[in-house]
Amino acid sequence: MPAVLKPFFITFAACLAIHLWPAGLFFWAVIWGTAILLAGAYMGMIQLLALAGSNFLFLLLLGDSALTLDLLVFYAIPALVAAILLKKQKTYYTILGKALLAAVMSVLIYMGISYAYLGTEGISQIKSGIDLAAENSLAWADQSGFMERYEQRGISREEIKQAYTELAHLLLVFTPALLCIQALLATFLILYSSSRMYRKKRLSGLERKPFHEEIMPWQLTWVVIAGLACWLLGREQMNWLYYTGTNILAIMFPITFFFGCAVIVYWLQHLPAKRKTWVVTLVVLLGLFFSVPTIIFIGLTGLFDSLLDYRKVRRKKEGIQ
Repeated sequence: MPAVLKPFFITFAACLAIHLWPAGLFFWAVIWGTAILLAGAYMGMIQLLALAGSNFLFLLLLGDSALTLDLLVFYAIPALVAAILLKKQKTYYTILGKALLAAVMSVLIYMGISYAYLGTEGISQIKSGIDLAAENSLAWADQSGFMERYEQRGISREEIKQAYTELAHLLLVFTPALLCIQALLATFLILYSSSRMYRKKRLSGLERKPFHEEIMPWQLTWVVIAGLACWLLGREQMNWLYYTGTNILAIMFPITFFFGCAVIVYWLQHLPAKRKTWVVTLVVLLGLFFSVPTIIFIGLTGLFDSLLDYRKVRRKKEGIQ
């Protein structure tokens, strides 16, 4: 089979899978996006866009207009941005940065249009849906016997109900962040898997650095600062500034954590063999018994490394010893 036909058939197979198993949209969309980037190695720009357009038309013909919109907003736009930049022979990190930005912008524009169209009534419907899901969870806990177990431990039904209500409120508050993180994660996985495929097939483009040399762009620290400023300024009144800052920090935390893990891996690789075993054991124990502080510490490590460059990654890149 010609190499160009494999990604062609994979994209249509992924669309069919989305139709047959909508719950697996995230998984199928990552496969679809990877196939699109792989197709970019064999197709011209017009052919690539035509392939993506025919995929959307195929889904629409199957009667999946809502799924088509989800695929377009959360996955296809950043994947196509990446494919276009790849055709222009941009580097992996340039492509990744702009594709992630496209993912966030796509989600925020989609949410803005949805809010403008639905208004406060739409927000109320979303809140009602979350509350209904919480009530169904409580009913299931009651029927399955979990409620009795909680009561045996001294936790009353009212406390459990209040906890579910607070969880529902948090889901509503963090909806923008959760949707953005979903799109960001999918975009990263598409680029990462595409990079591995390109290396396996010995295609040019999408060359990555080793994980232990990954470093967060220092410009993103300003995003964290902006989020923290909004959170602090709006905390007293609990206004839109507070919720904006909260969502910005929620979006940025997985990013800082990822780069923090790269710093930890770098340090572990440069430890003597005798000390490495003890340090790894200590890190695992801290992660098990002090999970939240450990996760926060790793995130802060990634954040400050982008400013201080502990590993001198940027200096090595610039040839400075």
